[in-house]
Parts: sequence; structure tokens; C-alpha cells
Amino acid sequence: MLSNNNIKSLGVLILLVTFFSCKTMVKYTNEQPYETINTWVQQWHGGVRGSGQGVLIHIDAKPNSNTIKPDSIFYNGQKGKVNIISKQEGLLILEANLRKFNNEEQQISQGISSLSDTDSIAKKGELIFSFYKNNKLNYYKIKDFKQKKPLFYPAAKPQ
Repeated sequence: MLSNNNIKSLGVLILLVTFFSCKTMVKYTNEQPYETINTWVQQWHGGVRGSGQGVLIHIDAKPNSNTIKPDSIFYNGQKGKVNIISKQEGLLILEANLRKFNNEEQQISQGISSLSDTDSIAKKGELIFSFYKNNKLNYYKIKDFKQKKPLFYPAAKPQ
């Protein structure tokens, strides 16, 4: 027979195990950081051994605010830094190249993460854009994007 103290201890233990075993759930913002004009995703495969493969993500957007700083893109269990390619009057061109290598050391040296924690941010086929606004990290789910045909780069010709 269990005493009241044992039942309370067991309850606290179950609560702690439940709390620490759950993954952190990401809350998405409904506030669109940019008015997206054109967004596409394109897989690519290198033709030379060691060149790897990956996904290029391209976003043409109109900024809604000057206080937004792009951070990362999450797609199919991968995370990559967003780069500002061009900043013209009223138009931003953003890209992220999510590369995969056969060699894990090469992947780490390129600063690419394909960690399991990214799965809690983006499910397969989802495109998530993270950005800073007023020094707070936000996540926005991009719903309207095109999937372009994959690029297969030809192998280098022997010299």
C-alpha cells in the first residue's frame, strides 16, 4: 500500500519526466515579415565527386519594415542561413543554400546543420523562415512556394 508521501513523490516524478521528455514546440507568427512576390525551392545535385547535393531556396520580397533581420530557413529537416543577395528600392532578394555532403566533416565545416531539432520546427515539405524583429526570434510558415525541377550538374570532363 502506498502512503500519501509516496503518491505525491510518484506524481511529481511523472510530471517531471513528462515535462523534460517533450520537445519544444515552436510558435509561428501570423505576421508576415515580407510581402513575398516569388518563392521557390529547387534541389540540385553536383556532378563532381565531393560536391554534394542540396536545396536552393529563393525569395523575392517587399519589406514591410526596416526592423526585420532575416535569420534562417528550415526545410525537410535542414537548416540554413538566409543571405541577402540584393537590396534594391522596395525589393529584397533572399537565398539559402542547404547543402548536403557525403562527408560529415565537410558538412560541419560548411556550417550546415541537419539536426533532429529542426524537425520540431519544420515538417517534411514545410518551408519555415525565421527572422528577428525587435531582437526577438520569430518563425513564419511560408505557404505559397513553387517546387522547381531539380538541377543535375554534369560531371567535369577529364583533362
